[in-house]
Amino acid sequence: MEENNGIKVAHVINLPTLNIKSQLNMNIDSNTHIKQVLNIETCLIDSQIEPLFNKAIVKGSVGIKVVYIDTDNMYNSLSDSVNFSETINSENITADCEISVNNSQFIAEFDNDDKMLRVNIEGSLDCLCSLNAGLNTFNQSNDNLITKKSVLQACTCIQKISKTTNYDFDFRLGSKISKMLSCDSKVIVDDAKCYDGYILLNGQIFNTIMYETDNDDNHSIKICTNSTPFKCEVEASSCDNECVADISAYINLNSTQITPDISDNDTHFNFEYCIVVSGYVYKTINMDVIDDLYSLDNEVEIIRNNYDVCKKMPCFKSNENIDAEITLADELNVDEILGMINTSASVTQYSVRDNLIVVEGVISGNLLYFDENREIKHLPTQIPYSVNIKQELNDEICALHLSAVPSSCKCKIKRGNTLMVDYEFCITGSAYIKNKIELIDNVKYGKAINYGDIAFQIYIAHSNESCWDLCKRLHITQDKLIMFNKENPATYSGGEKVIVYR
Repeated sequence: MEENNGIKVAHVINLPTLNIKSQLNMNIDSNTHIKQVLNIETCLIDSQIEPLFNKAIVKGSVGIKVVYIDTDNMYNSLSDSVNFSETINSENITADCEISVNNSQFIAEFDNDDKMLRVNIEGSLDCLCSLNAGLNTFNQSNDNLITKKSVLQACTCIQKISKTTNYDFDFRLGSKISKMLSCDSKVIVDDAKCYDGYILLNGQIFNTIMYETDNDDNHSIKICTNSTPFKCEVEASSCDNECVADISAYINLNSTQITPDISDNDTHFNFEYCIVVSGYVYKTINMDVIDDLYSLDNEVEIIRNNYDVCKKMPCFKSNENIDAEITLADELNVDEILGMINTSASVTQYSVRDNLIVVEGVISGNLLYFDENREIKHLPTQIPYSVNIKQELNDEICALHLSAVPSSCKCKIKRGNTLMVDYEFCITGSAYIKNKIELIDNVKYGKAINYGDIAFQIYIAHSNESCWDLCKRLHITQDKLIMFNKENPATYSGGEKVIVYR
Protein backbone atom coordinates (compact mmCIF):
# COMPACT_ATOMS: atom_id res chain seq x y z
CA MET A 1 0.00 0.00 0.00
CA GLU A 2 1.45 3.33 -1.06
CA GLU A 3 0.26 6.91 -0.96
CA ASN A 4 -0.53 8.03 -4.49
CA ASN A 5 2.69 9.88 -5.43
CA GLY A 6 2.49 11.92 -2.21
CA ILE A 7 -0.50 13.86 -3.56
CA LYS A 8 -3.02 15.12 -1.03
CA VAL A 9 -6.57 16.26 -1.68
CA ALA A 10 -8.56 18.95 0.09
CA HIS A 11 -11.73 18.49 2.08
CA VAL A 12 -13.33 21.82 3.07
CA ILE A 13 -16.03 22.31 5.71
CA ASN A 14 -17.70 25.17 7.59
CA LEU A 15 -16.82 25.36 11.28
CA PRO A 16 -19.31 26.41 13.98
CA THR A 17 -19.67 30.19 14.31
CA LEU A 18 -17.37 31.58 17.00
CA ASN A 19 -19.12 34.14 19.22
CA ILE A 20 -16.85 36.69 20.87
CA LYS A 21 -17.64 38.86 23.87
CA SER A 22 -15.18 41.26 25.45
CA GLN A 23 -15.05 44.49 27.42
CA LEU A 24 -12.63 47.39 27.09
CA ASN A 25 -12.20 49.94 29.87
CA MET A 26 -10.84 53.15 28.34
CA ASN A 27 -9.32 55.48 30.90
CA ILE A 28 -10.33 59.11 30.48
CA ASP A 29 -7.66 61.65 31.41
CA SER A 30 -8.35 64.91 33.21
CA ASN A 31 -8.31 66.93 29.97
CA THR A 32 -11.03 64.81 28.31
CA HIS A 33 -14.62 65.65 29.17
CA ILE A 34 -17.15 63.44 27.40
CA LYS A 35 -20.63 64.91 27.19
CA GLN A 36 -22.06 62.37 24.78
CA VAL A 37 -20.75 59.38 22.86
CA LEU A 38 -21.77 59.82 19.23
CA ASN A 39 -20.40 56.75 17.46
CA ILE A 40 -18.23 53.68 18.03
CA GLU A 41 -16.37 52.15 15.09
CA THR A 42 -15.09 48.59 15.35
CA CYS A 43 -12.94 46.46 13.06
CA LEU A 44 -10.93 43.25 13.16
CA ILE A 45 -7.23 44.21 13.24
CA ASP A 46 -5.63 40.78 13.04
CA SER A 47 -6.27 37.14 13.83
CA GLN A 48 -4.18 34.01 14.32
CA ILE A 49 -5.65 30.51 14.36
CA GLU A 50 -3.82 27.52 15.85
CA PRO A 51 -5.44 24.18 14.95
CA LEU A 52 -5.09 21.38 17.48
CA PHE A 53 -6.84 18.04 17.93
CA ASN A 54 -10.64 18.55 17.77
CA LYS A 55 -10.29 22.26 18.49
CA ALA A 56 -8.65 25.48 17.33
CA ILE A 57 -7.41 28.45 19.37
CA VAL A 58 -8.39 31.77 17.76
CA LYS A 59 -6.54 34.88 18.90
CA GLY A 60 -6.80 38.41 17.60
CA SER A 61 -7.63 42.01 18.38
CA VAL A 62 -10.49 44.39 17.64
CA GLY A 63 -9.83 48.06 16.97
CA ILE A 64 -12.17 50.62 18.54
CA LYS A 65 -12.67 54.30 17.76
CA VAL A 66 -15.04 56.32 19.94
CA VAL A 67 -16.39 59.57 18.49
CA TYR A 68 -17.85 61.89 21.14
CA ILE A 69 -19.04 65.41 21.91
CA ASP A 70 -17.17 67.11 24.75
CA THR A 71 -18.55 69.63 27.23
CA ASP A 72 -17.54 72.49 24.89
CA ASN A 73 -19.76 70.95 22.19
CA MET A 74 -16.72 69.97 20.12
CA TYR A 75 -16.29 66.64 18.35
CA ASN A 76 -13.33 64.46 19.33
CA SER A 77 -12.34 60.81 19.30
CA LEU A 78 -10.47 58.15 21.29
CA SER A 79 -8.88 55.02 19.84
CA ASP A 80 -7.87 51.75 21.46
CA SER A 81 -7.97 48.00 20.89
CA VAL A 82 -8.91 44.89 22.83
CA ASN A 83 -7.49 41.39 22.48
CA PHE A 84 -9.50 38.17 22.44
CA SER A 85 -8.71 34.47 22.68
CA GLU A 86 -11.44 31.89 22.05
CA THR A 87 -11.76 28.21 21.17
CA ILE A 88 -13.63 26.54 18.30
CA ASN A 89 -14.55 22.93 19.06
CA SER A 90 -15.08 20.51 16.18
CA GLU A 91 -14.23 16.85 15.66
CA ASN A 92 -13.18 17.73 12.10
CA ILE A 93 -10.20 19.83 13.22
CA THR A 94 -6.75 18.25 13.16
CA ALA A 95 -3.35 19.72 13.91
CA ASP A 96 -2.34 19.82 10.23
CA CYS A 97 -5.50 21.43 8.80
CA GLU A 98 -5.74 25.02 7.61
CA ILE A 99 -8.36 27.42 8.99
CA SER A 100 -9.25 30.83 7.56
CA VAL A 101 -11.64 33.59 8.66
CA ASN A 102 -14.61 33.58 6.32
CA ASN A 103 -16.56 36.52 7.77
CA SER A 104 -16.37 38.78 10.85
CA GLN A 105 -18.85 41.16 12.45
CA PHE A 106 -18.53 43.29 15.60
CA ILE A 107 -20.85 45.70 17.39
CA ALA A 108 -20.22 47.77 20.52
CA GLU A 109 -22.22 49.36 23.33
CA PHE A 110 -20.90 51.74 25.97
CA ASP A 111 -21.36 53.14 29.44
CA ASN A 112 -19.29 56.03 30.75
CA ASP A 113 -18.63 58.13 33.82
CA ASP A 114 -16.12 60.91 34.43
CA LYS A 115 -13.10 58.60 34.63
CA MET A 116 -13.91 55.50 32.62
CA LEU A 117 -15.53 54.61 29.31
CA ARG A 118 -16.65 50.98 29.31
CA VAL A 119 -17.14 49.49 25.83
CA ASN A 120 -18.86 46.10 25.54
CA ILE A 121 -18.02 44.28 22.32
CA GLU A 122 -19.92 41.43 20.76
CA GLY A 123 -18.95 39.80 17.51
CA SER A 124 -18.70 36.62 15.50
CA LEU A 125 -16.17 34.86 13.30
CA ASP A 126 -17.16 32.39 10.61
CA CYS A 127 -14.31 30.09 9.57
CA LEU A 128 -13.55 27.53 6.87
CA CYS A 129 -11.47 24.45 7.66
CA SER A 130 -9.41 22.95 4.83
CA LEU A 131 -7.77 19.57 5.43
CA ASN A 132 -5.31 18.23 2.89
CA ALA A 133 -5.58 14.48 3.38
CA GLY A 134 -3.42 11.86 1.71
CA LEU A 135 -5.22 9.15 -0.25
CA ASN A 136 -3.91 5.68 0.49
CA THR A 137 -4.31 4.10 -2.92
CA PHE A 138 -3.01 0.74 -4.00
CA ASN A 139 -0.37 0.89 -6.75
CA GLN A 140 0.32 -2.06 -9.00
CA SER A 141 3.53 -3.82 -8.03
CA ASN A 142 2.92 -7.28 -9.55
CA ASP A 143 3.08 -7.99 -13.27
CA ASN A 144 0.53 -10.78 -12.83
CA LEU A 145 -2.20 -8.39 -11.72
CA ILE A 146 -4.87 -7.48 -14.24
CA THR A 147 -6.18 -4.03 -13.27
CA LYS A 148 -8.89 -1.59 -14.25
CA LYS A 149 -7.84 2.04 -13.90
CA SER A 150 -9.63 5.38 -14.05
CA VAL A 151 -8.77 9.06 -13.62
CA LEU A 152 -9.95 10.82 -10.45
CA GLN A 153 -10.33 14.60 -10.32
CA ALA A 154 -9.87 16.25 -6.93
CA CYS A 155 -8.99 19.60 -5.41
CA THR A 156 -5.78 20.21 -3.46
CA CYS A 157 -4.77 23.25 -1.41
CA ILE A 158 -1.40 24.50 -2.66
CA GLN A 159 -0.87 27.84 -0.90
CA LYS A 160 -2.16 29.91 2.03
CA ILE A 161 -2.60 33.64 1.38
CA SER A 162 -2.13 36.21 4.15
CA LYS A 163 -1.23 39.66 2.83
CA THR A 164 -1.74 43.34 3.57
CA THR A 165 -2.22 45.63 0.59
CA ASN A 166 -2.81 49.36 0.22
CA TYR A 167 -5.41 51.00 -1.99
CA ASP A 168 -6.05 54.71 -2.68
CA PHE A 169 -9.39 56.29 -3.51
CA ASP A 170 -10.53 59.92 -4.01
CA PHE A 171 -14.05 61.16 -3.38
CA ARG A 172 -15.61 64.62 -3.80
CA LEU A 173 -18.54 65.43 -1.54
CA GLY A 174 -19.88 68.43 -3.46
CA SER A 175 -20.26 70.62 -0.35
CA LYS A 176 -18.07 72.19 2.30
CA ILE A 177 -17.63 70.59 5.72
CA SER A 178 -16.05 71.93 8.86
CA LYS A 179 -14.79 68.61 10.23
CA MET A 180 -14.91 64.92 9.45
CA LEU A 181 -16.07 62.94 12.47
CA SER A 182 -15.86 59.28 11.48
CA CYS A 183 -15.86 56.94 8.52
CA ASP A 184 -16.94 53.30 8.56
CA SER A 185 -15.44 51.41 5.58
CA LYS A 186 -16.10 47.86 4.47
CA VAL A 187 -14.78 45.80 1.57
CA ILE A 188 -16.19 42.81 -0.25
CA VAL A 189 -14.35 40.61 -2.77
CA ASP A 190 -16.48 39.88 -5.85
CA ASP A 191 -13.98 37.78 -7.77
CA ALA A 192 -10.44 36.39 -7.46
CA LYS A 193 -8.75 35.34 -10.71
CA CYS A 194 -5.51 33.38 -10.67
CA TYR A 195 -2.56 34.05 -12.96
CA ASP A 196 1.10 33.00 -12.97
CA GLY A 197 2.48 34.21 -9.65
CA TYR A 198 -0.39 36.46 -8.54
CA ILE A 199 -4.12 36.77 -7.88
CA LEU A 200 -6.19 39.63 -9.29
CA LEU A 201 -8.90 40.75 -6.85
CA ASN A 202 -12.01 42.65 -7.91
CA GLY A 203 -14.48 44.01 -5.40
CA GLN A 204 -16.15 47.02 -3.87
CA ILE A 205 -15.48 49.34 -0.95
CA PHE A 206 -18.40 50.98 0.88
CA ASN A 207 -17.99 54.08 3.06
CA THR A 208 -20.33 55.76 5.56
CA ILE A 209 -18.95 59.21 6.39
CA MET A 210 -20.19 61.31 9.29
CA TYR A 211 -19.15 64.98 9.24
CA GLU A 212 -19.94 68.39 10.73
CA THR A 213 -21.27 71.09 8.44
CA ASP A 214 -20.05 74.66 8.40
CA ASN A 215 -23.15 76.13 10.05
CA ASP A 216 -23.75 78.05 13.26
CA ASP A 217 -25.66 75.14 14.75
CA ASN A 218 -23.32 73.28 17.12
CA HIS A 219 -24.97 69.99 16.30
CA SER A 220 -25.28 70.26 12.54
CA ILE A 221 -23.96 66.90 11.38
CA LYS A 222 -24.63 64.87 8.24
CA ILE A 223 -24.13 61.31 7.03
CA CYS A 224 -23.34 60.28 3.46
CA THR A 225 -22.55 56.95 1.83
CA ASN A 226 -20.50 56.13 -1.26
CA SER A 227 -18.97 53.11 -2.93
CA THR A 228 -16.07 52.50 -5.26
CA PRO A 229 -14.85 49.44 -7.15
CA PHE A 230 -11.35 48.28 -6.34
CA LYS A 231 -8.85 46.11 -8.11
CA CYS A 232 -5.51 44.94 -6.79
CA GLU A 233 -2.92 42.22 -7.31
CA VAL A 234 -1.81 39.89 -4.52
CA GLU A 235 1.42 37.92 -4.86
CA ALA A 236 0.95 34.13 -4.87
CA SER A 237 4.11 32.29 -5.88
CA SER A 238 2.50 28.86 -6.36
CA CYS A 239 -0.40 30.20 -8.41
CA ASP A 240 -1.06 29.74 -12.13
CA ASN A 241 -4.03 30.28 -14.43
CA GLU A 242 -5.37 26.77 -13.73
CA CYS A 243 -5.82 27.52 -10.02
CA VAL A 244 -8.85 28.88 -8.18
CA ALA A 245 -8.71 31.09 -5.09
CA ASP A 246 -11.04 31.60 -2.13
CA ILE A 247 -10.23 35.04 -0.70
CA SER A 248 -11.72 37.16 2.09
CA ALA A 249 -10.76 40.75 2.92
CA TYR A 250 -11.38 43.36 5.56
CA ILE A 251 -10.23 46.96 6.09
CA ASN A 252 -8.00 47.67 9.08
CA LEU A 253 -9.44 51.04 10.09
CA ASN A 254 -6.63 51.63 12.59
CA SER A 255 -4.12 51.69 9.72
CA THR A 256 -6.34 53.48 7.18
CA GLN A 257 -5.75 57.19 6.55
CA ILE A 258 -8.63 59.47 5.50
CA THR A 259 -7.67 63.06 4.66
CA PRO A 260 -10.29 65.73 3.88
CA ASP A 261 -9.18 68.69 1.75
CA ILE A 262 -11.71 71.46 2.41
CA SER A 263 -12.17 74.28 -0.10
CA ASP A 264 -14.72 77.11 -0.28
CA ASN A 265 -17.49 75.07 -1.92
CA ASP A 266 -16.33 71.49 -1.84
CA THR A 267 -14.58 68.80 0.19
CA HIS A 268 -12.17 66.35 -1.37
CA PHE A 269 -11.55 63.12 0.58
CA ASN A 270 -8.45 61.02 0.02
CA PHE A 271 -8.71 57.45 1.34
CA GLU A 272 -5.57 55.36 1.87
CA TYR A 273 -6.98 51.97 2.78
CA CYS A 274 -5.09 49.18 4.53
CA ILE A 275 -6.77 46.00 3.27
CA VAL A 276 -6.01 42.64 4.90
CA VAL A 277 -6.39 39.73 2.47
CA SER A 278 -6.51 36.06 3.50
CA GLY A 279 -7.54 32.76 1.98
CA TYR A 280 -6.30 29.75 0.04
CA VAL A 281 -5.32 28.76 -3.49
CA TYR A 282 -6.64 25.44 -4.81
CA LYS A 283 -5.77 23.42 -7.86
CA THR A 284 -7.64 20.57 -9.57
CA ILE A 285 -5.45 17.50 -10.01
CA ASN A 286 -5.87 14.28 -12.03
CA MET A 287 -4.87 11.02 -10.34
CA ASP A 288 -4.68 7.56 -11.88
CA VAL A 289 -6.30 5.10 -9.49
CA ILE A 290 -7.02 1.37 -9.67
CA ASP A 291 -10.74 0.63 -9.50
CA ASP A 292 -10.60 -3.17 -9.70
CA LEU A 293 -8.04 -5.97 -10.11
CA TYR A 294 -7.64 -9.69 -10.74
CA SER A 295 -4.62 -11.83 -9.84
CA LEU A 296 -3.37 -14.71 -11.99
CA ASP A 297 -1.18 -16.09 -9.17
CA ASN A 298 -3.06 -15.80 -5.88
CA GLU A 299 -6.47 -15.50 -4.42
CA VAL A 300 -6.89 -11.87 -3.34
CA GLU A 301 -9.06 -9.94 -0.87
CA ILE A 302 -9.64 -6.34 -1.92
CA ILE A 303 -9.88 -3.81 0.93
CA ARG A 304 -11.63 -0.60 0.02
CA ASN A 305 -11.95 2.72 1.85
CA ASN A 306 -14.23 5.73 1.49
CA TYR A 307 -12.84 9.26 1.17
CA ASP A 308 -14.38 12.72 1.05
CA VAL A 309 -12.93 15.03 -1.58
CA CYS A 310 -14.32 18.31 -2.85
CA LYS A 311 -14.44 20.62 -5.82
CA LYS A 312 -14.55 24.42 -5.54
CA MET A 313 -17.25 26.11 -7.59
CA PRO A 314 -16.85 29.60 -9.15
CA CYS A 315 -17.57 32.67 -7.03
CA PHE A 316 -21.00 34.28 -7.21
CA LYS A 317 -22.43 37.68 -6.23
CA SER A 318 -25.97 38.83 -5.56
CA ASN A 319 -27.17 42.40 -4.96
CA GLU A 320 -30.12 42.43 -2.58
CA ASN A 321 -32.61 44.98 -1.25
CA ILE A 322 -34.78 44.85 1.84
CA ASP A 323 -37.44 47.27 3.10
CA ALA A 324 -38.51 47.27 6.74
CA GLU A 325 -40.65 49.31 9.09
CA ILE A 326 -39.45 50.21 12.60
CA THR A 327 -41.87 51.60 15.16
CA LEU A 328 -40.16 54.26 17.27
CA ALA A 329 -41.26 54.55 20.89
CA ASP A 330 -43.00 57.80 21.85
CA GLU A 331 -40.48 58.49 24.61
CA LEU A 332 -37.67 58.77 22.04
CA ASN A 333 -39.07 62.15 20.97
CA VAL A 334 -37.53 61.93 17.50
CA ASP A 335 -37.26 65.33 15.81
CA GLU A 336 -34.99 64.61 12.82
CA ILE A 337 -33.49 61.43 11.36
CA LEU A 338 -29.79 61.79 10.50
CA GLY A 339 -29.13 58.30 9.17
CA MET A 340 -27.85 54.83 9.94
CA ILE A 341 -24.25 54.28 11.03
CA ASN A 342 -22.15 51.23 11.96
CA THR A 343 -24.14 48.98 9.65
CA SER A 344 -23.17 45.34 9.32
CA ALA A 345 -24.74 42.23 7.82
CA SER A 346 -24.38 38.74 9.21
CA VAL A 347 -25.28 35.33 7.75
CA THR A 348 -26.90 33.20 10.44
CA GLN A 349 -27.86 30.15 8.36
CA TYR A 350 -28.34 28.87 4.84
CA SER A 351 -29.96 25.97 3.04
CA VAL A 352 -29.78 24.67 -0.53
CA ARG A 353 -32.77 23.33 -2.44
CA ASP A 354 -33.91 23.29 -6.07
CA ASN A 355 -30.83 25.20 -7.32
CA LEU A 356 -31.48 27.97 -4.78
CA ILE A 357 -29.33 29.06 -1.86
CA VAL A 358 -31.66 30.39 0.84
CA VAL A 359 -29.61 32.81 2.96
CA GLU A 360 -30.89 34.12 6.29
CA GLY A 361 -29.27 36.72 8.47
CA VAL A 362 -29.50 40.03 10.30
CA ILE A 363 -28.60 43.59 9.28
CA SER A 364 -27.54 45.70 12.27
CA GLY A 365 -26.93 49.41 12.66
CA ASN A 366 -27.23 52.44 14.90
CA LEU A 367 -29.95 54.96 13.99
CA LEU A 368 -28.68 58.49 14.60
CA TYR A 369 -31.28 61.21 15.23
CA PHE A 370 -32.02 64.55 16.92
CA ASP A 371 -34.50 64.52 19.76
CA GLU A 372 -36.88 67.40 20.48
CA ASN A 373 -34.12 69.19 22.42
CA ARG A 374 -31.79 68.95 19.39
CA GLU A 375 -29.54 66.51 21.22
CA ILE A 376 -27.99 63.70 19.21
CA LYS A 377 -29.19 60.22 20.14
CA HIS A 378 -28.67 56.79 18.67
CA LEU A 379 -30.85 53.68 18.65
CA PRO A 380 -29.47 50.16 17.97
CA THR A 381 -31.53 48.38 15.29
CA GLN A 382 -31.61 44.83 13.93
CA ILE A 383 -33.54 43.77 10.84
CA PRO A 384 -33.77 40.08 9.85
CA TYR A 385 -33.63 39.13 6.18
CA SER A 386 -34.12 36.08 3.99
CA VAL A 387 -33.10 36.03 0.32
CA ASN A 388 -32.94 33.41 -2.44
CA ILE A 389 -29.84 33.25 -4.62
CA LYS A 390 -30.16 31.17 -7.78
CA GLN A 391 -27.20 28.85 -8.33
CA GLU A 392 -26.97 25.54 -10.16
CA LEU A 393 -25.88 23.33 -7.29
CA ASN A 394 -27.34 19.88 -7.84
CA ASP A 395 -24.74 18.08 -5.75
CA GLU A 396 -24.24 17.93 -2.01
CA ILE A 397 -22.39 20.94 -0.54
CA CYS A 398 -19.68 20.28 2.03
CA ALA A 399 -18.90 23.97 2.67
CA LEU A 400 -20.21 27.37 1.63
CA HIS A 401 -18.19 30.58 1.88
CA LEU A 402 -20.61 33.52 2.30
CA SER A 403 -19.99 37.20 3.00
CA ALA A 404 -22.62 39.93 3.37
CA VAL A 405 -21.92 43.67 3.41
CA PRO A 406 -24.44 46.57 3.48
CA SER A 407 -23.82 49.04 0.63
CA SER A 408 -26.33 51.80 1.49
CA CYS A 409 -29.20 52.62 3.81
CA LYS A 410 -32.01 55.18 3.43
CA CYS A 411 -34.20 56.16 6.38
CA LYS A 412 -37.31 58.35 6.52
CA ILE A 413 -40.35 58.84 8.71
CA LYS A 414 -43.37 57.46 6.89
CA ARG A 415 -46.14 58.40 9.30
CA GLY A 416 -46.26 59.12 13.01
CA ASN A 417 -43.50 57.12 14.67
CA THR A 418 -43.05 54.62 11.80
CA LEU A 419 -39.56 54.64 10.31
CA MET A 420 -39.03 53.22 6.81
CA VAL A 421 -35.60 51.65 6.32
CA ASP A 422 -34.34 50.69 2.85
CA TYR A 423 -31.16 48.58 2.91
CA GLU A 424 -29.08 47.61 -0.11
CA PHE A 425 -26.50 44.91 0.53
CA CYS A 426 -24.25 42.47 -1.33
CA ILE A 427 -23.81 38.75 -0.75
CA THR A 428 -20.82 36.99 -2.27
CA GLY A 429 -19.70 33.43 -1.91
CA SER A 430 -18.53 30.19 -3.40
CA ALA A 431 -19.51 26.59 -2.77
CA TYR A 432 -17.48 23.44 -2.25
CA ILE A 433 -19.15 20.36 -3.72
CA LYS A 434 -18.73 17.10 -1.82
CA ASN A 435 -17.64 13.99 -3.70
CA LYS A 436 -17.51 10.65 -1.92
CA ILE A 437 -15.17 8.17 -3.56
CA GLU A 438 -14.30 4.54 -2.85
CA LEU A 439 -10.71 3.45 -3.52
CA ILE A 440 -8.75 0.24 -3.15
CA ASP A 441 -6.81 0.84 0.04
CA ASN A 442 -4.97 -2.46 0.21
CA VAL A 443 -4.89 -6.00 -1.16
CA LYS A 444 -4.40 -9.15 0.90
CA TYR A 445 -2.92 -12.08 -1.00
CA GLY A 446 -4.18 -15.54 -0.16
CA LYS A 447 -3.11 -18.99 -1.27
CA ALA A 448 -1.60 -19.59 -4.67
CA ILE A 449 -3.99 -20.47 -7.46
CA ASN A 450 -3.74 -24.01 -8.81
CA TYR A 451 -3.47 -23.50 -12.54
CA GLY A 452 -5.35 -26.76 -13.03
CA ASP A 453 -8.38 -25.05 -11.47
CA ILE A 454 -8.23 -21.97 -13.67
CA ALA A 455 -10.93 -21.74 -16.27
CA PHE A 456 -10.68 -19.25 -19.05
CA GLN A 457 -12.29 -18.86 -22.39
CA ILE A 458 -10.87 -17.46 -25.61
CA TYR A 459 -13.47 -16.04 -27.93
CA ILE A 460 -12.85 -14.86 -31.49
CA ALA A 461 -14.83 -11.69 -32.10
CA HIS A 462 -16.97 -11.24 -35.18
CA SER A 463 -17.03 -8.20 -37.40
CA ASN A 464 -18.99 -5.22 -36.01
CA GLU A 465 -19.55 -6.87 -32.62
CA SER A 466 -19.58 -4.31 -29.78
CA CYS A 467 -18.51 -4.66 -26.15
CA TRP A 468 -22.16 -4.83 -25.19
CA ASP A 469 -22.72 -7.69 -27.65
CA LEU A 470 -19.81 -9.66 -26.19
CA CYS A 471 -20.95 -9.09 -22.59
CA LYS A 472 -24.35 -10.55 -23.42
CA ARG A 473 -22.85 -13.49 -25.33
CA LEU A 474 -20.19 -14.30 -22.68
CA HIS A 475 -22.36 -13.54 -19.61
CA ILE A 476 -19.84 -11.09 -18.15
CA THR A 477 -19.97 -7.49 -16.99
CA GLN A 478 -18.45 -4.79 -19.14
CA ASP A 479 -16.04 -3.82 -16.29
CA LYS A 480 -14.63 -7.36 -16.22
CA LEU A 481 -14.37 -7.50 -20.00
CA ILE A 482 -12.36 -4.28 -20.06
CA MET A 483 -10.18 -5.37 -17.14
CA PHE A 484 -9.23 -8.68 -18.78
CA ASN A 485 -8.65 -7.14 -22.22
CA LYS A 486 -6.68 -3.88 -22.10
CA GLU A 487 -6.82 -3.16 -25.84
CA ASN A 488 -10.57 -3.53 -25.96
CA PRO A 489 -12.05 -1.53 -28.87
CA ALA A 490 -15.55 -0.08 -28.88
CA THR A 491 -16.43 -2.14 -31.97
CA TYR A 492 -14.54 -5.21 -33.23
CA SER A 493 -13.45 -5.56 -36.85
CA GLY A 494 -13.39 -9.38 -36.60
CA GLY A 495 -10.72 -11.93 -35.62
CA GLU A 496 -9.67 -10.32 -32.30
CA LYS A 497 -9.02 -12.69 -29.38
CA VAL A 498 -11.09 -11.93 -26.27
CA ILE A 499 -10.05 -13.63 -23.00
CA VAL A 500 -12.47 -14.23 -20.13
CA TYR A 501 -11.34 -15.75 -16.79
CA ARG A 502 -13.89 -17.80 -14.87
